[in-house]
Amino acid sequence: MRTRRFWAFVIPVLLLCLVPAFITGAYADDGADQSATVTIGFTVARRQTASVVIGFTKTTPLYSITVSGGNVEAPSTAKAGDTVELTYTGDIPAGYVVVYSVNGKAIEGNTFTMLSETVTVTAELTPITYTITYNLDSGTATGNPTSYTIESDTFTLNAPAKEGYTFKGWSGTDITGTTDTVTIAEGSTGNREYSASWTPKGGKSQEDDPSKPTFRSHSLILDGEIGVNFYMNLPTLSGVDYDDPDKCYMEFDINGDKSNALKYKDADISYTENGNTYYGFRCYISSVQMAETITAVLHYGDGLTVSQDYSVQEYLDAILDGDLSGAAKDLMIAIQNYGYYAQQLLSKANNWTIGDKYAAMERANQSDYDSTEIARAKENTAQYAISRDVGSSQIQEVQYSLLLDSKTTINVYLEVNEGYTGTVTATLDGGTTNVATKLSSKEYLVQIRNIPAHELSTIHTINVTAGESFTVKVAALSYVYTVLNSTAGSIGGVDIATMRNGVTALYEYYDAAMTYAGRN
Repeated sequence: MRTRRFWAFVIPVLLLCLVPAFITGAYADDGADQSATVTIGFTVARRQTASVVIGFTKTTPLYSITVSGGNVEAPSTAKAGDTVELTYTGDIPAGYVVVYSVNGKAIEGNTFTMLSETVTVTAELTPITYTITYNLDSGTATGNPTSYTIESDTFTLNAPAKEGYTFKGWSGTDITGTTDTVTIAEGSTGNREYSASWTPKGGKSQEDDPSKPTFRSHSLILDGEIGVNFYMNLPTLSGVDYDDPDKCYMEFDINGDKSNALKYKDADISYTENGNTYYGFRCYISSVQMAETITAVLHYGDGLTVSQDYSVQEYLDAILDGDLSGAAKDLMIAIQNYGYYAQQLLSKANNWTIGDKYAAMERANQSDYDSTEIARAKENTAQYAISRDVGSSQIQEVQYSLLLDSKTTINVYLEVNEGYTGTVTATLDGGTTNVATKLSSKEYLVQIRNIPAHELSTIHTINVTAGESFTVKVAALSYVYTVLNSTAGSIGGVDIATMRNGVTALYEYYDAAMTYAGRN
């Protein structure tokens, strides 16, 4: 009989020869933790097989993160390429910002990409650099800084100079009217802007200068919009055609916004005094811009300009510091309070900071409205409560809001039932034109725009058709009544106390305007 032999000692040799061929390409070094197994099969002898499983694991190293100096939290380790977030644990005083550093190098924000080495992180409070902008109207000034921090020493601005003119004073940030001296105290914060005003030399006031157009006076716009009328003397000058709109126009700049540009003289608001005609130019603002500096620039002739800085706040201050009394004074106080409380309300509703986005409006001679004043506003607006019975129409819900910009606007939102694909139409105050704007497949908007102060109580009728017809009756004062009767802690993200002050100020503005006009 023939003997069969098994060559077991051959297996290790085959194994060593076969492993490299099978593991080629099975391991990829892409920086992530990995593991892999490879099974190698081969014939040991006739009718018999054996297999060997080879396994391996690759681990990405962790690198240490060391915190230096305190007041910052960070993970103790991270892998190279990971995003690491740093957290400041201390208080951040006004006027400072936290600057984080990694291995001594400052980073943007509070995150960085981990290096393939041990790192040290720090956090340091750094004073914010605020800007100071000057509008010198062709004048010059030396030694005035263009920036400062909360740590800067107290400093006073140097007076500017302008050939042929005497410096009249500064106007701008934290200034009421004009002042000869501007001192910025240590510990101040915020960007600042200052404008110089001038008086021609030789004993002439600006209004008496016949060599160029001059600003004469101002008045408030209190119709459907808030604003200022600028009145000017336009003397006859050789080569100057004031009726050419391409060469003679007023440009208004409000904190860099020139959307009120290209305003031509308006005969409707011009007036004559002592035989001289003074031409008016209109500038509209929003309810939160009453303290903003309006830079009015008249372009005339061949590239010639004359400018003036002014604000609603400045107008109100001048009037209230005078001998005004009675209904007229009450109206000025109400307008100023409306501007103040509108800022408080809208800044919270839209998440902006007063003083950064808009110059801070001052409150008139009162504190927040007390319970008696709020109760009076609630009682006197009860008759304007919104009426909205959708009946069996395809409208699921009717909501509304009040837009408090330069044009007081009522927004009425109509939400249709789920699955309704028919038409939605609306007419306003007996009109025949469809005023419903489709916002989405389920929502429509009706707007009642440009409501003057003395018409905030006007009840508007909206006839809606969506399958069936129904009527909505609403006034601007309806919103005042709704807010004052709300039991919610906040409305639209604004605390109820701020909302009540805001709508009470709106009601007081309306009531004072009605009294002044003799309609109460």
